[in-house]
Amino acid sequence: MPSEEFLTGPAALAAIEAVSAAAAAADGAAPLDEAALLRLRHHGLAGAESWVSTDGFALRRGTEPGPGRRAGRARRRARWAAGRPRGRGAR
Repeated sequence: MPSEEFLTGPAALAAIEAVSAAAAAADGAAPLDEAALLRLRHHGLAGAESWVSTDGFALRRGTEPGPGRRAGRARRRARWAAGRPRGRGAR
């Protein structure tokens, strides 16, 4: 989809709300957790990358993996280097 077809501002927020409501009605599962809903309600799309159309949306907040991912990667590399390629309890 060309970027000029994506919605922005209040139209994007309205589309996110409509698509979320439709998805929840269809299968009973909300596509956004409470933290995401509160962030959108209080901050809009500020600080997030968004791709929003009337048919669906994708949101990404931040571009760097969290410290847990980096730490996990370092632990995996250390295990492999020590000859223990598996996680907890592996022998």
